[in-house]
Amino acid sequence: MAARNTNNKVKVGVKLVNDHAKLPTKGSVEAACYDIFLPDDVYLAPHSTKAVGTGLAFSIPKGYRLDMYLRSGVAAKTPVRLANSVGKVDSDYTGEVKMLLTNEGGIPVRFYQGDRICQFELNKVLDLQLEET
Repeated sequence: MAARNTNNKVKVGVKLVNDHAKLPTKGSVEAACYDIFLPDDVYLAPHSTKAVGTGLAFSIPKGYRLDMYLRSGVAAKTPVRLANSVGKVDSDYTGEVKMLLTNEGGIPVRFYQGDRICQFELNKVLDLQLEET
């Protein structure tokens, strides 16, 4: 087994902007993403889209972005999807991060405070030099 470098952590500031918000956590040591806990109950009417607050504002280092994904269990068990498939949060955005959730089904869906429906990972942003060819 190859040795792992454990000193490559990137600091990301997180501000709790809702009284019920919790810091994101990883489900296991090897998890690629951090789970986000809902700070409030959420009701999604059939065939509707809603911006749902996470209760979190991030201080993302320059040169990085947060990529937000729906948790696979939510995708497998409900008709709820992220409207933009993968949410992207740029380093210059400092407001509350929201999830754009769509209920594609014909029945209402409810989530409750503390449910984990989305997750995020931090990724590097590559600076490109575009050349017309």
